[in-house]
Amino acid sequence: MGGNRRRLLAALGALAAARALPSRAQAAPRRIGVLAFRSRPASFDTELTYGALVRALRGLGYVEGRNLEIEWRFADSRYERLPQLALELVAAKVELIVTHTTPGVQAAQAASRTIPIVSASMGDPMASGFTKSLARPDQNLTGLANVGTDAAVKQLELLRLAVPGVARVGYLFNPQNEFIRRTRQKLEDVSASQGVTVLSLEAATSADIERAFAEVGTKRLGGIIVSNDSFYVERITQLVGLALRHRVPTVYPYTEFVRSGGLMSYGETVSDTWTRTAYYVDRLLRGAKPADLPIERQAVPTLAINRQTANALGIKLPQELLLRADEVIQ
Repeated sequence: MGGNRRRLLAALGALAAARALPSRAQAAPRRIGVLAFRSRPASFDTELTYGALVRALRGLGYVEGRNLEIEWRFADSRYERLPQLALELVAAKVELIVTHTTPGVQAAQAASRTIPIVSASMGDPMASGFTKSLARPDQNLTGLANVGTDAAVKQLELLRLAVPGVARVGYLFNPQNEFIRRTRQKLEDVSASQGVTVLSLEAATSADIERAFAEVGTKRLGGIIVSNDSFYVERITQLVGLALRHRVPTVYPYTEFVRSGGLMSYGETVSDTWTRTAYYVDRLLRGAKPADLPIERQAVPTLAINRQTANALGIKLPQELLLRADEVIQ
């Protein structure tokens, strides 16, 4: 009897110990850092970029406050803040760093050459010196590269189709972004051979954007191309509204602009890129190395057109252009 009692007590003790052990759900949360160029959104539930990342991670089973901790660092659209914020994430001992923009990647790599870095969007990673290979990254970086310079040249072509005979085009860009400066130079070189004059419109603040559009008349601009600087994603409503107010045909870098009333876009759907970024985060947290995950380029950018906006601007879009569109908003 005494032996049975001892065995029963031992079994109960083992059961209690097993219950005391942390389950997989109770394991220590994974800890990642996000080096964000823009400001903290009012809500992650609907926001296009950082919110899309959070929602995609939830879909993969990572819930902030349960099994995931996110160290957020927001630069409030100030590129000069990125290096210090990157160092703070390294000091916080995160497992990996998610960032975006070419300056964001530069800051993250300068802060650490060992912590894995996932980029949601960056310029040419090889030309920028981030890696020597896209197929097998040789540094601590992986993720997504945007279409950048090539897209700007295509945007000019599409603008000329939409507005035949356009002679003067404004290129809106953030002068604090060195990669965008290179894009602007190539655009100016290409446009010269097409008989189009491209004029620089520098805008690093909301007030700068207002001033740039106010110059449409004095500079006799027949159209504007908005660069793919991350700052402009926070200014979709402002940019679309100003284009309509000044009645200037404008081509944007992201589909979301057209869905918000912009005339035309050629490039990425920004929420899709952040959703895809979550895949890289998941793979790295599961043990993959950056070298195992090829850097992806957006092979086929999306052309989106808003016919209602074209009508409001008095533009009769050629059938050729409409047939090439991936998305047409009536």
